[in-house]
Amino acid sequence: AHDFTFRRLKCIHGGSLRSIAQEYGIPLRSLENWNAGASEPPEYVLEFFAADVLANRVPMGIEE
Repeated sequence: AHDFTFRRLKCIHGGSLRSIAQEYGIPLRSLENWNAGASEPPEYVLEFFAADVLANRVPMGIEE
């Protein structure tokens, strides 16, 4: 299992906070707070975001 933070996943996603808010229907203020470390996303949101980002944004054959 991977231990991803919102900020790490945002980097992998490559989009702005505004584009992520629109794509996933998450309030921009929540994303800003998560990105700043002022609060943490609910675990289920982080898991969904991680699954979607890793399935759709990471080039095949690239491993850490």
